Amino acid sequence: MTPPAKLNEYNHAEEPARRLLERLGWTYAPREALEAERGDQRDVLLKGRLRRALLRLNEWMTEEQAKRVIFELEHIDATGMARNRAVHEYLTYGMPLTVHGSKGRDSRVARFFDFDHPESGLNEFVVTTQFRVRRSAERLAACVDRWWPRLGRGERSRILIRDQRQRWGSCAPDGTLRFNWRAMMLGAALIEYIVVHELAHLTHRNHSTDFWDLVAAALPHSQRSRQLLREAGPTLPL
Repeated sequence: MTPPAKLNEYNHAEEPARRLLERLGWTYAPREALEAERGDQRDVLLKGRLRRALLRLNEWMTEEQAKRVIFELEHIDATGMARNRAVHEYLTYGMPLTVHGSKGRDSRVARFFDFDHPESGLNEFVVTTQFRVRRSAERLAACVDRWWPRLGRGERSRILIRDQRQRWGSCAPDGTLRFNWRAMMLGAALIEYIVVHELAHLTHRNHSTDFWDLVAAALPHSQRSRQLLREAGPTLPL
């Protein structure tokens, strides 16, 4: 007699859900097969696949507009359950988007699914199992490593995770980088902004115009990220 499998998230929830979706006609793609579509293990969006779907579902959309939609999806101005709710509403009802055409500005709605014509072939129903997402220290170290060739100075700095109450991060005179553990509750784009901000202090030890110019050159959307970071702070646990 084969003993029953130990109950865990995979065999009690994830695997049954996958089998159900396959019976409903979804295509199963092993996560190993999709790993090549991720930039790194911090990514939770398959951006290339999403971009192609947006262009397929929205005939009016340009490549640049598809990139804007993906950017807005990654930079939703909310955290926690409010963020999940906003994502669900976009996926269900579409994302409002202002576009510029020959007749000036126009308002469109970017669709993520064709609910009106499910048999049209425009939708792609793919199910997979959970991706591995880097843990806090791994994610921060990977982000620092990615930006070090551009913003680093000499040997890569030591990284410490701390319970900082007033700062998202800091850069010590000896180059040691300290990050607030609460940053791990933010989206990948905001984590990247925090890392770039602290690495820029290796070159400019103040918040001068030269400092902000360096941050903006590295991250063109840094002002938007900075604003979202200010708004996210009060929503995170003390």
